[in-house]
Amino acid sequence: MENEITQLSPPNATNGLSQRLTELEGVRAKLAVLEKAIKQEMEHELAQLPSRYGFDSAQLFVQAVLAACGQPRTTVRETGRRRRARVTDATTSTVAKMVKAGETGADIAKSLNVSMSTVQNIKRRLGLIKSR
Repeated sequence: MENEITQLSPPNATNGLSQRLTELEGVRAKLAVLEKAIKQEMEHELAQLPSRYGFDSAQLFVQAVLAACGQPRTTVRETGRRRRARVTDATTSTVAKMVKAGETGADIAKSLNVSMSTVQNIKRRLGLIKSR
């Protein structure tokens, strides 16, 4: 980082701190102008998207995009809780087969898209693990 700063203007006897600070302000001003130009260009591009894809209004375009994406799924972060797994007879029998085949609990949970706790509960119900 220091090398980049010294490349802007190498320090010497006439180049004091105040001059370097003035130079920094100039670079910041250029950055602000560039950020503003990029923001305007992005807004312009976004405003043209509906007509580019054959829609008469932005509202119709947004509706089409939302319809194409389907219903947004709620995540653990949004709800704070994970949805309760529905353990079917098929899931129970699959867990039993996988345990007998030597699969680990983590592998079973991952392949069935359930938690490790769910796998452990099924194994306990089936008598496939020793209780303490």
